[in-house]
Amino acid sequence: MELKAEFNKRGYAVTAFERSDVDITDAAQVERCITECDPAIVLNSAGTVVLLVGSIASARRRRDPRPLLVAAGVAVIAAASTATRAGSYAAFALGQAAGITLILLGLVTRRLGPR
Repeated sequence: MELKAEFNKRGYAVTAFERSDVDITDAAQVERCITECDPAIVLNSAGTVVLLVGSIASARRRRDPRPLLVAAGVAVIAAASTATRAGSYAAFALGQAAGITLILLGLVTRRLGPR
């Protein structure tokens, strides 16, 4: 039970460890898993920031609101990804679907008004 409390304190979903092949009673295995997972968190966060900044800059430079839909979609997907830490996989799936829909709308919507 102490390990579950430690996972929750660190922000990791206990269910993710329970569903994997990691023995959650073996502290060494858990620490190795956490250490290997952290670079993915950092790289995903950096990618999200790059997409958000690029989309917002594109919207400002082109005076076109469509890239803002892409930015909103990226933000929704990033927020949905944090739902897995709370153990809510249904919210994750719904957030992914909503985010992808916003991104596609930003990519396929026709530009309004004159160029």
